[in-house]
Amino acid sequence: MADGGVTSMIMLVTALIISTAVSALLIGSWTDAAETISSQRNKAAADAATEVSLAGDPGAVQYDTAATPDDEVTIYLQNTGTNLLDHDSVAFWLDGEVSTTNTITFVDAAVSVWSPGELIQVVGESSAWSFSNGNEPTLSVVVSSTVSKGVSGSDSISQPIRLVA
Repeated sequence: MADGGVTSMIMLVTALIISTAVSALLIGSWTDAAETISSQRNKAAADAATEVSLAGDPGAVQYDTAATPDDEVTIYLQNTGTNLLDHDSVAFWLDGEVSTTNTITFVDAAVSVWSPGELIQVVGESSAWSFSNGNEPTLSVVVSSTVSKGVSGSDSISQPIRLVA
């Protein structure tokens, strides 16, 4: 009878050790899942607060074929979201051909941060562009917000424009 008690005690201690190890593993997995969900929630919130719009007339976008060394397109973008946008993150394409060089200028010279409501002028250049007056390529733009809570939001626009040379 005494041997049965010792065996039961060993089995009880073994079960407690195993259940403790499994609990620690499950708590670690839950923590990882909670962190992933939190990060995804922060990313979704940043994306929702990040918005850019083409400012000006999409039917009269300045296109300079005499620019050297490459053709130039001048567009104006407005921060229409609530996040600060990273003006160095602007990328744009005309009919799928990327602007290889972007020169960014704040429309309000006293501003140096792309805050909500602020306009920037983007002059893009590319040797791959060979448009002429009246062409209607599709303009695609991608921007990112500044990093907040470890994530940055992004927004994009894609719309046809008419070039005026």
